[in-house]
Amino acid sequence: MRKLALTAIALCFSIFIAASAQADEHKKMIKEGHAPDPAMMEKIQKMTTPGEAHQVLDTLVGDWDYTVSFKMSPDAPAQESTGTSENKWVLGGRYVKQKVSGMMDMHGQSMQFEGIGLMGHDNVKGKYNSVWIDNMSTTMMVSDGAYDPATKTIKEDGQFFCALRGGEVSFNSTLQIVDNDHLVYTMYDTTGDQSFKAMEIKYTRKK
Repeated sequence: MRKLALTAIALCFSIFIAASAQADEHKKMIKEGHAPDPAMMEKIQKMTTPGEAHQVLDTLVGDWDYTVSFKMSPDAPAQESTGTSENKWVLGGRYVKQKVSGMMDMHGQSMQFEGIGLMGHDNVKGKYNSVWIDNMSTTMMVSDGAYDPATKTIKEDGQFFCALRGGEVSFNSTLQIVDNDHLVYTMYDTTGDQSFKAMEIKYTRKK
């Protein structure tokens, strides 16, 4: 027991010495003009802390049912499927993580669909940004844009690589917060000369 007590005392003493040395080093940095500028530190803290812009995303949090309509080309018939979405804040309220599960009808074949999305606000760029991945592809959809408070809509532009087309696909999207219990996501394919609505997802909050 005495040995353990002595060990604990030695540990506490070493921590005290280390803390004192760190404090002395910080004082030395301030004296020599190498310490971080307080104004700069305040700016960094503001840029890395969730703020008012993040509060816009708070309505997205919760459990949702969705219906999606999508097509691969302007003349293709629209296909529909349903599923659920679980949205929650992660990383200290910096991003909303979306976890989607459902069934998707691909050319008459029913397949299990899973997807994960992240949406946040980049305080440095002053833009909302999104990343999407799912089990139908090995590429990431990345987009960014702005929020229109008049229509409660986040509008983004982005790109992703389409294996079927063998190249990059450009798109723009809107996420409209209709009310506390309804969301509508719309994506337009803008790759070619003819832009068309490639996807529409209607979300209804679970009760």
